[in-house]
Amino acid sequence: MGASCGGGGSYRTGKWRPLELFRGEKRNCNLSHERIGAICSIYETRPAHEVTPTDLSAMLAIYIDGQLRFRASSKEMEASFEFPTYESIVAQSAISQAELERFIGTTPAPGVERLTLFHWEAGKLKARKGKKDSAPASSPSSPAPRRLHGFFNVQVNYTKGIVFLSYSYLGISTPAVWSGIFRSIMAFTTALHDANFPTLPLPTHFCAPLYRIPPDAPVEKQHTHPSKWGGFGFVHVDDYVRGLGIDPRIFDEPGVLDPSLTPKVENFVVATHELREWCDSVDEKA
Repeated sequence: MGASCGGGGSYRTGKWRPLELFRGEKRNCNLSHERIGAICSIYETRPAHEVTPTDLSAMLAIYIDGQLRFRASSKEMEASFEFPTYESIVAQSAISQAELERFIGTTPAPGVERLTLFHWEAGKLKARKGKKDSAPASSPSSPAPRRLHGFFNVQVNYTKGIVFLSYSYLGISTPAVWSGIFRSIMAFTTALHDANFPTLPLPTHFCAPLYRIPPDAPVEKQHTHPSKWGGFGFVHVDDYVRGLGIDPRIFDEPGVLDPSLTPKVENFVVATHELREWCDSVDEKA
């Protein structure tokens, strides 16, 4: 059971949402309806053990809101095998939150580092009219308290030379934001390498473990990974290692995700230099 957020007619009616997201007689659901608009972004990367309780609370809050915003709609619930109900979405979100806390709070093996990247809003961008008054994209309209829009966790195995993407959420996922995230991760992993692992290779691969898409999933779901991650240069691990003489099992990394998720995911990989070239192409268009 559910209703269209806004309700009461054809105007100002939003997405269908489960009834659990409505309170009393209100026609709007509990999720935020704020229009974010253009912002000035700050990307901050830290060792995961430096994430504070306040930071973690903010991460968990936007994560659960984001999961409900994305999954709790008729289109997603009808097409989903794992999350067809509100209860299943909430249950998985609770599990994922616990896994995220364990990832951040657990010390990795020697030669391995865990990093957390924060995507902060430093202020709104002011739109100015006229060519003479045009402002650079990085200029905020006014200083404001930082607001978290997303986070990205990675595990870097310097012995293997691989950056593994882990528990993450992005409230804003434009090409410019992705470029900022990837560049920040590259810069921080390089700095850590130079400081702590100078005798080991620099990371030459980025690996993203993505949920397997069931063969009987709707047609529009079948090409989700190639269309999204393929745009960054990621390809299935079997295609990536073909002709390179690399054992694909090197990309099966303990600790990146909870062991219970291992059978549910498959690895997509891109060379670090190719990912950097993609970032360059995005920045040139900005």
